[in-house]
Amino acid sequence: MAKVPAKEVLGKFAVALILALAMTAHARATDLQQLTRETQRMSQASQQLTLVWWMPQVWWEASLSGNTILTPEGRAQMLAVLDDYTIFAIARAKLTMATLDARSKAEMLSNARLEIGGKTIDPIAPENLTPSAQSILVALKPVFAGILGKLGQSVEIVIYPGKQGDQKLLDPTKPGSFKYTLYDQTFSWRLPLVSLLPPKVDRKTGEEFPGNYEFNPYTGEALGTK
Repeated sequence: MAKVPAKEVLGKFAVALILALAMTAHARATDLQQLTRETQRMSQASQQLTLVWWMPQVWWEASLSGNTILTPEGRAQMLAVLDDYTIFAIARAKLTMATLDARSKAEMLSNARLEIGGKTIDPIAPENLTPSAQSILVALKPVFAGILGKLGQSVEIVIYPGKQGDQKLLDPTKPGSFKYTLYDQTFSWRLPLVSLLPPKVDRKTGEEFPGNYEFNPYTGEALGTK
């Protein structure tokens, strides 16, 4: 397949994002699978399905790392656009035997709240996004519908600022936390993401543990990195 020059990258958002999400659905790389699991939150209660998926820059970098549609320059341009924002995919739907009653984006936004450090962060209105970011919104909707079927049709993309001053709003590599409330469901994340940390090892036994462990939970022995 011919490569796409950087100047055409914005016209290829839909194709590239379809591949990115398809790669996640069928990912072979364990780190990408773990990263996806860590960034997604889902609950199902009283026939109500609630989904909140934080899509940080590191997820996009991992998803697009093997993309052959874009040239390196085009991929860098796409990632630069995404880096300006904090992106969430949200969905709320009532499941029955034969139907899926999805909530509208306007209704979900009126019942959604992103909180960082006790402060509510407001989403960016679509008309205030750059043309490049607007193309992301246009491209992602059919992507989810194509991959997730009826559930995907209920997924909406919400874009928040990427920075406060010179600091990233959410940095998955640094200590912190945030929560996202959608209707009656509140999901929490603690940072840094474990999938981004090197594993810890018990030097006496050679056992490996997740990167956020400080001690061997069985012996109390202090853990170190490889």
